[in-house]
Amino acid sequence: MAKKVRIDSAGAREILKWASLGSLTVDVAQKIADSAEHTTSRGVEMPIEVYERDVTDRVGANVVIAHPAGMAVEAKYGILARAATDAGIEMKARAY
Repeated sequence: MAKKVRIDSAGAREILKWASLGSLTVDVAQKIADSAEHTTSRGVEMPIEVYERDVTDRVGANVVIAHPAGMAVEAKYGILARAATDAGIEMKARAY
C-alpha cells in the first residue's frame, strides 16, 4: 500500500535560500555551459552564458544560448538539454 508523504514546505523554502546551494547551482550551470557548444554551418560560434537568478529570494541559475537564434538552435539541436543530461540533470517535459 502506498504511503502518504508530506513535504515540509517551510523547510524546503529555507533550503532553497541557502547560500551554499546557490554556489552549487551556479557551479552546475557553469558545467553545463562549458560542455555545451555549437557552431553554425557558416562557422558562427553560439555563445553560451550563465546568469545567476536573483529576482526572488530563492537561488537559481539560467544557462542560455546568447544569440538571436538561440531558441531555434536549442529547439532543433537540443544543445543545452544534451549538456544538462551529460551533467547528470534529469530532464522532464514541463506541463504548461
